[in-house]
Amino acid sequence: MKALFNRTIFDQVDLDSAALSMKAAVVHMMTEPGEYRGQVSRNGDVVGYFRVMVGDQYPSKQAALELRSLDRQLGRTGSVPDGSLFSLSTKGHCVFFVKDGPGGYAVTLIPADEKSAAEPFSSRELKEGDVFTATPIRPGTYAVTNEKNKSTMELVIPYPKRVDRKPVLKPIAIECTAKGMRPDRV
Repeated sequence: MKALFNRTIFDQVDLDSAALSMKAAVVHMMTEPGEYRGQVSRNGDVVGYFRVMVGDQYPSKQAALELRSLDRQLGRTGSVPDGSLFSLSTKGHCVFFVKDGPGGYAVTLIPADEKSAAEPFSSRELKEGDVFTATPIRPGTYAVTNEKNKSTMELVIPYPKRVDRKPVLKPIAIECTAKGMRPDRV
């Protein structure tokens, strides 16, 4: 068996909701029923389209949208093939992620019905309730920045210590508000 080394996961140090990659994902709650049209962009170019149906009649609480496969599946045709229709219940979550490759993806969602009360969504500008997950791997000191209000915080990833067994790593939550970020250093 030939071992493959995924160099991309170590080369990437910038993590951004406007450029999703293997180490960064976004979770968005769908609060209003209806049909939504989605667009996938990579490095500023539109590379695919999808649809999301939201309503109480759908049992799923989560729709996992792997952006690189949508890019490959849809190409630049502008049409939405069968495999790109997702459905989930009201107050369900869309999870936008990248399984492999260099990333650089952004997502937008708009209601298909122009009279809908639903707000458009963009991974380029997250709003209250949206969750951005990032997995920094390389040790170092990072600056975490909220581009909208220019608030910053410091994130320090120490070099690992040698131990007999693997440590249990727990996620760290950083809350972004209009006033800034909490905590201001992790």
